[in-house]
Amino acid sequence: MLSYPRRAPGFRAVGSSRGTQHSLPGGGRLVTLQACHDPGAAVYLDFSHAAATMSQRITALKPHIRNPGLVRIFVDKEHTFTVKLIDSADLHTGMALTDDRMALLQRKHELEEAYLRSVRYLAYRPRSRKEVELHLNKKKYSPETVAMTIRRLFESQLIDDGSFADWWIAHRCRLKPRSAYALRFELLQKGIDEDIISTALATIDDGEMAIALLQSNRKQWRRLDGHKKRQKILSFLNRRGFGYDIAKSAYEEYIQKSEDQPDGGGV
Repeated sequence: MLSYPRRAPGFRAVGSSRGTQHSLPGGGRLVTLQACHDPGAAVYLDFSHAAATMSQRITALKPHIRNPGLVRIFVDKEHTFTVKLIDSADLHTGMALTDDRMALLQRKHELEEAYLRSVRYLAYRPRSRKEVELHLNKKKYSPETVAMTIRRLFESQLIDDGSFADWWIAHRCRLKPRSAYALRFELLQKGIDEDIISTALATIDDGEMAIALLQSNRKQWRRLDGHKKRQKILSFLNRRGFGYDIAKSAYEEYIQKSEDQPDGGGV
């Protein structure tokens, strides 16, 4: 603790050996004195807290390399914050930052970082709201930051559970067809509401989906016949969420179409 005694004949400290402390503008602390007859008494002005605060100075402001709408702030020659350009309008090199201002900049930095991290996460493929929330939670962001980031992503139309459900079903039907039951289960795991799922699945026909699935995987049982082929196909459809009745009907239709082909291409 740095203390600067000043001779003050006729005063002494009150409340302790150094008196009662009061905050001073700028972060210092004043020791209250009262009259006494000790000519050796001293006045103590403690500027240690103020000195710590005043050491936090902006040493550089640099534009973000990839995003011109952001500014990188260096405090004591180290990159400390990245904030929006508008949030840096009143900042300048050499400016001393109070603890409150540091905390505010840190808050804005965290919000911007969480948003940019989410945008990068969404660049690989569409995501549901729950997926983004889990991603941010794994990165140890506060619940408030996660909530504000999710709201901003919605406002920017970067996440939308209805659009995600439509994309997920179309993607699955194209690459890995499966039953409406299996698709519903997958979307529930992604945090999609039941009403949204029901709307997205309204056009799905399990019978057509099962036939398409058998046609696209016909090489698996081309050399099989009879009971063994039937068991393999029914098990295959069952693993993809199709009930027995749908699987049996799809199997019979598939076999019929295969037999109707002159070259037996489906068998």
